[in-house]
Amino acid sequence: MRVLRSVSVIAMASTIAAGLWALAMPPLWTAFCIRSLPGLFWPLVTAEALIGVSYVVAIPLWIYLLMPVWRPLFLAGVAWLFIAFIFNCGVGHFFDIHILSAARPAYGMYLVQRWSTAVVTVTCAVVGLVSVARTRALLSATGDALLEYVVSVNAVQRHTREQLETLRRIGAMLAKGKPAS
Repeated sequence: MRVLRSVSVIAMASTIAAGLWALAMPPLWTAFCIRSLPGLFWPLVTAEALIGVSYVVAIPLWIYLLMPVWRPLFLAGVAWLFIAFIFNCGVGHFFDIHILSAARPAYGMYLVQRWSTAVVTVTCAVVGLVSVARTRALLSATGDALLEYVVSVNAVQRHTREQLETLRRIGAMLAKGKPAS
């Protein structure tokens, strides 16, 4: 899990660095830029920004908040990778805005961000598939143990009901004055 968390942190750090560098680039607008088509540009930028904010803030936050649920299933490492994956995708949407709008886009930093996302995505996919297999095996074993527990509880409850019924019959007989047999 430490390795997965380290990969996630490195990927997010490189993406943040690339994003900050790209934001420092002055946007020099030109007539060839998509910005000259405001009917297309602003809806596209708005959509990219909304997706980016959701990916960079909201979704990683709720995955992090669900971490206590993932830990017992040994999926905390996968959750960290998933956070890094979603975060990198979100930063990619902000890069898309930069690429669409800048006359001299930071293609080098864009490439770094895309490769960072690619590495995290492939790692997340492979580790996720392995984790799914392990989790299914764990849940299967847990399900078997849970089934045994439920069966034993049902047996105890059935035995207890039988004992209560016997006690009720004895009580009814004693109330009528008959000796209990």
